[in-house]
Amino acid sequence: MRSLSFIVFSIHQADSSMKHTLRALVLGLALSATSQLVTAADPARTATADVSGVLAQYADIVHASYEDSLQAAKVMQRAIDGFLAQPSAESQQTAQKAWRDAREFYGQTEAFRFYGGPIDGETGPEPRMNSWPMDESYVDYVQGRADSGLINNPRFVINRANVIGQNERGGEENIASGWHAIEFLLWGQDLSETGPGNRSYTDFVDGKMPNADRRRQYLKVVTELLVDDLTAVAREWKAGRASNFRAQFEKGGVESVRKIFVGLGSLSRGELAGERMEVALASQDQEDEHSCFSDNTHRDIVNNALGIENVWLARYKRAAMSA
Repeated sequence: MRSLSFIVFSIHQADSSMKHTLRALVLGLALSATSQLVTAADPARTATADVSGVLAQYADIVHASYEDSLQAAKVMQRAIDGFLAQPSAESQQTAQKAWRDAREFYGQTEAFRFYGGPIDGETGPEPRMNSWPMDESYVDYVQGRADSGLINNPRFVINRANVIGQNERGGEENIASGWHAIEFLLWGQDLSETGPGNRSYTDFVDGKMPNADRRRQYLKVVTELLVDDLTAVAREWKAGRASNFRAQFEKGGVESVRKIFVGLGSLSRGELAGERMEVALASQDQEDEHSCFSDNTHRDIVNNALGIENVWLARYKRAAMSA
């Protein structure tokens, strides 16, 4: 586990990356207040406001962010496919690095949530993409429970539909898919006070561990599902499509501007400062860290904050592979 005190120390030191966090958290109060002002604004005055340029620029940033996240996830998928084809310590480390690299982009997209958009609307895929904290025993074995999890249940048929059906079934921590299910399968349960999980690649080798074939299949399915969900969300923000979410959003006027502020305020104040930082710091329980299996939580925090800055300052740095 990367100590929570390390995160707090880094913020107080205010190095170049953590400055994003500091600025974003300060912005949280202002964004929340501004959201209320927009909501309470005089309709007669706001009805004539031309915000089309603001909405188009925001939509460009959103689409670019999801496209970069999708492309990075595809790189991760190829690395995972290579690991599953030939499990080894080296191929496992390559897959782990690809997961961390992909999280750099996805973390920035969290600023586009919390207002019923295509990712977390009524039928949006967010609950099966980034839900946490995760009861890892719901998916695979943990210390003292060698037979736990869907992987070790021979009656459970591993396929896309069944995994979707099991996600959060019976409780919010019963997470069957998404970034953190993939993370758990790559790193394993985090039992260390000084580092991440230490799953051996032999968990995926036939004859070395029970249900290695099912473990390979499960990791492949949940990775494919994540890539498919990112593809669908990116499509909803693509320019030039008459019937996607972006087309309606850009016609939404001041109401769409309000949604932008709601998303930023909700992430910076309640979610990032509250659920993702304060709760874990107060409990001192590594299970409350956002990416506890890989000890990547500090980067999650930085990139969530960077996503807020991207929107607030109307800028976004594309991935090198997209440049």
